[in-house]
Amino acid sequence: MSSPALTSIISRPENRYANYPEGSIDDSPVLRQKNPNVFFPPEFFPVIRADLNGTFFCDYDIDGDGNVTKHISWACFKIKHVVKPGLYTWIQTAVFVQWHPQANRQLVFFLNLPDVMAQYLAVHRPSPAQRGNPFIWHTLFAQGVVEEYDSSIWSLRHLVRPIEKVAIYPSGQCSDSQS
Repeated sequence: MSSPALTSIISRPENRYANYPEGSIDDSPVLRQKNPNVFFPPEFFPVIRADLNGTFFCDYDIDGDGNVTKHISWACFKIKHVVKPGLYTWIQTAVFVQWHPQANRQLVFFLNLPDVMAQYLAVHRPSPAQRGNPFIWHTLFAQGVVEEYDSSIWSLRHLVRPIEKVAIYPSGQCSDSQS
């Protein structure tokens, strides 16, 4: 879960996005609305509520002149962290982007964002010029996901390595450089 300090940094108006950690999703001001569909289309609610491995969606509203009037997209990833044999945690994190190009306005929500990803986004916040591309948020989100996946792979690697060392070096003659 994100720390209160990170949530505060991320939710400042100049940052233009909000992070709702897993424990606060149901309590978010958005979902407490009488009609949360004002913010999220009904197709997005499984991303919040269902047990998914991952998903991506993108749609545009286009006016009669062929101009984009609205863009909606989201991405969701599931990441497993091994704590110790038989004990692990799952993270299902998502980004939701709604872009209104004529108004030069974006609404960006991050759901269940791990601290490392929140920190990454805070440091790599896109400039106002970059925000004209709604996929900048997906790019930054994906780069943060890579960091989290790397941590996930190493948590599994740390669990498996002692077993490998016994299988490869049954007499226990494995040096530190070989591990």
